[in-house]
Amino acid sequence: MALIGRFLFVLAVALAPAAAAAQPAKTQNARPATVQVPTLDEDGIEAWSEKLDRYASVLTDTIRAWPNVLRYMSSFNFRTGPTGKEDSVYHLYELDPERFAAAVARARELAREAPAMPELDRAAEAFAQAIEGMPAVFNEAAAYYGSGEEYRFDRLEKGKALHPRIMAAIEPYLATLPPFLFQAGQTRRALNGQELAMLERRDGKALRWHMRRLHEAGLDAAVHIPTGPRGSFNTAGFEAALKTYAEAVAAFRAWRQSPAGQDDVAAVSRFDLDAPESFLRKLREFPQAYRLRERVNVQWELLVLGAMSDYHDFWAATLKPIQHLRETRRSVVAMKSMPAAKIDVPRLAPDRLEAWREKISRYLRVLTETNSGIDAWHRYRDWVDLKRGPTGRERSVGGLAEIDRGRFAAALAGARRLAATEPRIEALDRLALAYADAAEGIVEIVNEANAYYQRRDHTTDKLAAGKALHPKLMAAFEPFLAARGALSETVQNVRASLDAQWIAVIEARDGRTRDWHRERILLLGREVNDSIAGSASRDLAAFDAALARFAEAVKDLDDAAARREVQGGELASRARAYLGAVRDYRGKLGQPGRHPSLIDGERSSLGLQYSIMVGVAER
Repeated sequence: MALIGRFLFVLAVALAPAAAAAQPAKTQNARPATVQVPTLDEDGIEAWSEKLDRYASVLTDTIRAWPNVLRYMSSFNFRTGPTGKEDSVYHLYELDPERFAAAVARARELAREAPAMPELDRAAEAFAQAIEGMPAVFNEAAAYYGSGEEYRFDRLEKGKALHPRIMAAIEPYLATLPPFLFQAGQTRRALNGQELAMLERRDGKALRWHMRRLHEAGLDAAVHIPTGPRGSFNTAGFEAALKTYAEAVAAFRAWRQSPAGQDDVAAVSRFDLDAPESFLRKLREFPQAYRLRERVNVQWELLVLGAMSDYHDFWAATLKPIQHLRETRRSVVAMKSMPAAKIDVPRLAPDRLEAWREKISRYLRVLTETNSGIDAWHRYRDWVDLKRGPTGRERSVGGLAEIDRGRFAAALAGARRLAATEPRIEALDRLALAYADAAEGIVEIVNEANAYYQRRDHTTDKLAAGKALHPKLMAAFEPFLAARGALSETVQNVRASLDAQWIAVIEARDGRTRDWHRERILLLGREVNDSIAGSASRDLAAFDAALARFAEAVKDLDDAAARREVQGGELASRARAYLGAVRDYRGKLGQPGRHPSLIDGERSSLGLQYSIMVGVAER
């Protein structure tokens, strides 16, 4: 804790002389006030942690201003500005006005939100005021001090005119960044002990625990890096902190490769979980660059100038999966469930088997035709806190999805007719009737809520109607989800039993012909395709079992073709390609070193390959 204080205290004193001079004498060089973190229960820890993480995002979203400040102050005398006699000038970067505006709005909003952190909230508001106008000033300066090097053509005459405006932006930035950064870091470190203990007790040393630990250890290493190329570098302290951070990275790497880690990581594949490794490689460059700085100073200068941006990139990367896991946990509520029916499918004669298969196929169509109900639920669940309902503090309001009344009603009427037709499958038919009743109950309330959010009424009534609609939505969704889950699972289980009988019928009737292999490839391939969605939610056991059965079917077709018993042809080729792609996908679930968007992209690609295989098989 003291280390962070020393670092930011030095930052405030060494890099903000003009800002300090503008302050009353009694406040110059004063250490920012310390935020006191009370002993908190689990809800309190989560509330403090989320607010601190959102304050951190204000810093990470605006950190691009820092290298501009450092580069400008390294190029020119702080007070006099450009003279036209400078040997070299660092280029400046453009700042994203929209990103800065969003960060300013977020800081001001957080400062008014509970839990109150008075010292930090005041620092955040002051920082927001300081950075509000920075993009306009620095983007004009970046055009001048950019790759076009306009300053070379007028011998810095425009630079002299820009200097007062640039300094007017830099001075409040340097006056407000240190206290905000200090208090955000100090409060986070004070809370970390409680949060890490809570996470280990509740979830074990899983992904969020590792992300928080990595950030803590990464900060301990980063604070040893000097704020400018001419600053002192405590190599012994840095090496000790680097060793601790490397150990945290190694522990995270080992956890990622464990079965539990692979399961957890599969659910957050779109995030950059390799950022801790990248940051470690960057940190390891500092000691050698420092030792060689007398002979090769440029590497040391570039490392130091980019150090804070590198740290904040790492910080942002660790925050994203933490927030995702927090939102995922918040979206889970205790809801009533309905068990799937246990149906022992009898050995059926071929004509009865065909009738059962047709009925199951029609039940599947009922589920497909009512998908808009589950789509509405998923869309609502993705943005709202299901326990509390809309609060008005959401980052975005996603609404729901409209249900087509006519299509929904026709599907549910079909389910009721189907339940009364032969062959009677009593337990399944009862579930279908329960589903029809429950599904009817969501239509009006979902469409009312969808219209409210689609009209953007929530922007004018501060979500008052949204808050009133929430308990009604939950009361309607609960029986719908329970009945749909039970019906879907039962239908899938019965279909699997019927498919096995159907393959046996073909074999008994015709032998292991090409049609037998084709049907087997189709049926087991469908199991794999269906289970890929389960792999996204970490249902890997079912996925692996389906994949093993499909792999056996593909090899059996290849072996039969090799013995010239059947023609493998394009079907065998497409089946092999699909199997190989699925196995590659399975290998990448939880695997370190992949691009964050890889899993989502491959899941879509697998659906296309499956469709091509089915098209070839059904010719």
